[in-house]
Amino acid sequence: RYSCYEKYSTMYDWWREKIGSVNLNKLTTATLTHCKNILMNEEITKGDKKVVRSANTINKYLMCLSAVLTYASKDLELIPANPMSKVSKLKKPTGRTRFLSEKEITKLLDAAKNHSDMLYLFVLLSLSTGGRYSEVRELCVENINKENSMVYFLDTKNKEHRGVSIPENVLNLLIKYIKDYDIVDGYIFINKSKNKLYYIKGMLEKIIKAAGIKDFHIHDIRHTLASYTAMNGGSLLDIAEILGHKSLVMARRYSHLTQKHTTSVLYRVTQKIIPDV
Repeated sequence: RYSCYEKYSTMYDWWREKIGSVNLNKLTTATLTHCKNILMNEEITKGDKKVVRSANTINKYLMCLSAVLTYASKDLELIPANPMSKVSKLKKPTGRTRFLSEKEITKLLDAAKNHSDMLYLFVLLSLSTGGRYSEVRELCVENINKENSMVYFLDTKNKEHRGVSIPENVLNLLIKYIKDYDIVDGYIFINKSKNKLYYIKGMLEKIIKAAGIKDFHIHDIRHTLASYTAMNGGSLLDIAEILGHKSLVMARRYSHLTQKHTTSVLYRVTQKIIPDV
């Protein structure tokens, strides 16, 4: 049922190991809660370190099994109710709002430019559109509107299409790249010799480290645009629309950065409606 079901295979393997031998009608909330406690305390290998799973990861484990049990209950009527529905989810940590300073932006762009035209263009598009890594990486020639200076991200994480304006200088560089590398149609960030998309994540991780930028993840490029939008007068609705969020919930993590703008707006309004006292 998932568009990228392969990424859940590790989770389902874990569940098979823990409860694969339990009859469906014998599966209880208590058993699943016990499994949740194992997920919380079990050490896993990440790189060369032993770590415990994050709250978000644990919730994904619970969610993916819950989807199966809901299907068993509602669609197949094998059980009267989904026992996972009574298992409490872990509180999600506050989302990251790490963003690059102007000095760090310059460092990142310089490092990307020194690496390759391709990586430089990718970083510029990411910074100017706020697109997710996969959205920018999978951008196609057909999704560029030169007349309106727009790029379109199709079938995004939220299952919607999204159009974003890009600066004229970035658009010109994008058009030049397409022409210089003879990309007629399809993916822009394609490795023609291997006929597959470039593994840009690995390249970015290397240049971020080489540039000496600390505590910075690739997804934080997206936070950078959102943060500067907030600091330059953008509303939470503006941020949500740019990033493609369905609601303002995700955008609220930037609310502290919009306070200065909100205060100035409120001051101007009250000056007009409240008489001198």
